[in-house]
Amino acid sequence: PKPNLIVAIARGGLTIAQTLSDLLSLPVATFTISSYRNLKKTKTIDLAYEVGGQLKNKHVLLVDDIYTTGSTVNECSKVLKGAGAAKVYVITAATGSNT
Repeated sequence: PKPNLIVAIARGGLTIAQTLSDLLSLPVATFTISSYRNLKKTKTIDLAYEVGGQLKNKHVLLVDDIYTTGSTVNECSKVLKGAGAAKVYVITAATGSNT
């Protein structure tokens, strides 16, 4: 099924999500995470998430700028599914050197 909501991982995914929203005529919500402290990546993902609107039974397109280890999109996907999303698809603009 076609996604019916785009969720952008802020900040990196916002510009990409807006472009996809314009192309696909879908609404955009944001998902804020904080996994960097003192410019060094931590071993855990801190989720400070606010997704506007209902997620129940939504087919979500999760958008981020870069996929390195997958931990960010995996954790965000778990939270979105736990909040009721029926399906979570992931798209990124690039992959990092750890993939």
